[in-house]
Amino acid sequence: VKMEKKHDIEVRKTKIIEGPPKVVFSALTEPEKLAEWFQDDADLDVRVGGRIRLVTLKEKHPEWNLDRDYYMEGTIMEFVPNKRFSYSWKFKDRPNFPETLVTWELEQINPNKTLVKLSHVGFSGKEKGNFSVESHTQGWTEALDKLAGYCASQVSLK
Repeated sequence: VKMEKKHDIEVRKTKIIEGPPKVVFSALTEPEKLAEWFQDDADLDVRVGGRIRLVTLKEKHPEWNLDRDYYMEGTIMEFVPNKRFSYSWKFKDRPNFPETLVTWELEQINPNKTLVKLSHVGFSGKEKGNFSVESHTQGWTEALDKLAGYCASQVSLK
């Protein structure tokens, strides 16, 4: 029996974002900000052990060809202000989707730039369609671009 190397099946991204870590962190952890760049609805109890719930509404994203609304639920595992934020990531109505882990790491490069490292690990490799690692890779690429745009707009308002 060939053991699948679990750690191979993961999404890892880095992006340099305009804005200090504080701006990026609040965009990742404040529900009303998350809803502006990431998901259509966000609800989170920002503490270790707190819940996070993100909703993607089918009718808001015709270009994604979603078959229905998606509900992602998880538990916050790490919460280190302006540095690290991680949570489990599982779809509510997909019993066969593994409990995966999303981690955001922020590192200040200079007063107005933050290096963002994102990892999403724990896929089995058997996930299909919108749940596949490929689909998540594309989704996270788009999400990081949106996060960058959102943070830059926040900074320019100051």
